[in-house]
Amino acid sequence: MNLTLPNWGQTLLSKYQRWMDTWRGRWQGRGFGQARETPLNVDLALLCVILALVSIGLVMVYSASIAFDRTWRASHYDGPFHFVMRQGVCAFAGFGAMWLAAQVPMRLLFRFAPLLAAGALGLCVLVTFTSAGMVVNGSKRWLGLYKFAVQPTELLKLMAILFTARFIHKNAAWLSKGESFKQSLLRAHLPLFACFMLLAFVLIRQPDYGSTVVILTVCLTMLFLANWDYRLVLTFVILAALLLAFAILNVKYLKGRFDGYIDPFANEAGSGYQLAHSLYALGRGGIFGVGLGASIEKILYLPEAHTDFIFAVIGEEFGFLGTALMISLFAWVVWRAFAVGQRATMQGQAYLALVAQGIGMWLALQVIINMGVNIGMLPTKGLTLPLISYGGTSLIVSLLTLGVLLRIDRELRWLEQGYQHGLGVQDA
Repeated sequence: MNLTLPNWGQTLLSKYQRWMDTWRGRWQGRGFGQARETPLNVDLALLCVILALVSIGLVMVYSASIAFDRTWRASHYDGPFHFVMRQGVCAFAGFGAMWLAAQVPMRLLFRFAPLLAAGALGLCVLVTFTSAGMVVNGSKRWLGLYKFAVQPTELLKLMAILFTARFIHKNAAWLSKGESFKQSLLRAHLPLFACFMLLAFVLIRQPDYGSTVVILTVCLTMLFLANWDYRLVLTFVILAALLLAFAILNVKYLKGRFDGYIDPFANEAGSGYQLAHSLYALGRGGIFGVGLGASIEKILYLPEAHTDFIFAVIGEEFGFLGTALMISLFAWVVWRAFAVGQRATMQGQAYLALVAQGIGMWLALQVIINMGVNIGMLPTKGLTLPLISYGGTSLIVSLLTLGVLLRIDRELRWLEQGYQHGLGVQDA
């Protein structure tokens, strides 16, 4: 049946079409209209793996913290679902942050990276040197907001990656091997090292040695990937090794942890307590594990079972196969991050490549450190297992960071489809 609109209907339709043409032209002029008209551009496999890791984390946070119901009588404790409910709220907020990050053009992040990094460092300064910071387990790392505690250091990890990638992109000529060593040192390396030293000073005062190591290692790896002068690599590695040795020998806190790492069973009731019980949990799990919820070590034997040592609980309840699956999922995400970086390099998008590789390095390093601590390969550090351990700030920022990775992947897909306006970062 053919329908004929009356004259007033045809007039309204023509006005609507002209209005849509006008706004479509304005939207495309900003560089987003063309990309929006394409089919859904997102790495669905990566998104599914992230969702799987967060889901596993929620299950394991509940399993590892359920023993608190009988023993922990804090005034703000709400029962056996206390930790998993809070983690669930943070997961919901984290996926919202991921979605928002996937909508922000990388050009905006490139432009405002210094301000974002300065803001994150400013929050760390506020927490460290003012009464606004909360002291938990001897460290002043948290900012209290209502019933939640926010850890600005987690946000600083992402902002440091964005800032370092921007600095490398803007000063690529002075960071390469072919330039004069003196000019390279004065124009690029000294200003960047000054920023790194300021960051390290603030974090060590908290103290937060684990985050300091992660941030500096990731940033230095990004410099290495950007064809950094090998003479400065060697100099910095030697200097860092000397400072680390000095700290272990002279800081009682670090010396105790290092002694517990060397032989946890020599002082099982003291410095080696956490590592010893983590090894007990992993050994008890065997190949197939004792089953979900059946862990014994989490019943107040293993401190921080739902945060730093949740990997040991996974090993006890799901055995070697469960931990192997967990490692495989993380390895796949890291591989995807570096694959995105490789695609960005092939597209001539150096900034996008550096950010993607930095995200991959951050995730890989933090996972390696957390798991290495749990199995006794590294000294005890207060670093969470991303997407798995209990910790609202860590979960939200981890998902926000992966949202940036998804945004990079989307922009590369659009560039591969021939769209150029408002995408990528071309100008150094």
